[in-house]
Amino acid sequence: MTKIASCVPYYPFKSVMTAPTILPYVALQPDFANVFADVRDGTILAEDIYLSGYRSESPSVHGKVNVSMSSQGSQELSLEARDGVGLKRFDTHTFSASVPALGIAGATLRVPKQTISFNGEGSSVSVKRISTFDVSPDTNLVASGHLEGEVSLQGTSVAGAAALAMKRQKVHLSTILVSVTMCW
Repeated sequence: MTKIASCVPYYPFKSVMTAPTILPYVALQPDFANVFADVRDGTILAEDIYLSGYRSESPSVHGKVNVSMSSQGSQELSLEARDGVGLKRFDTHTFSASVPALGIAGATLRVPKQTISFNGEGSSVSVKRISTFDVSPDTNLVASGHLEGEVSLQGTSVAGAAALAMKRQKVHLSTILVSVTMCW
């Protein structure tokens, strides 16, 4: 009887596993810039926006920031935070958020200076505002997330377009996630 040697992989380096670092984060109400514009333009006198803080294994914190005009004749906005959150405005595109209960101090928030719009159907009538996007590692596909809750996949090359040709249909988000995972 012949013995078969077992194949044991050889790794010259010790495997060291480190636990992933999970960072706390803050989320500001998505349409807060519209609230700022409405207050600045005098459409409304004041309005609350929501700011939330999250940290792994800690209860989330949800607070409000009141947006109003600073004083008569001034174009500066006043931000008054409450419910355990803080928000400071440095310029039209830069903010600093704090949630002391979660140990979040001075988290920088940057607002895009330019918004890119996209219409997957090729018509300028129904423009979809892009809120997030990602490019596949081989750069053949771009996934766009829209403010309306839709996800679009676009080919950036002939190979990417061919891969998507069979997937052009309205599908559930889970299908998109599976397709994106398989393509990436």
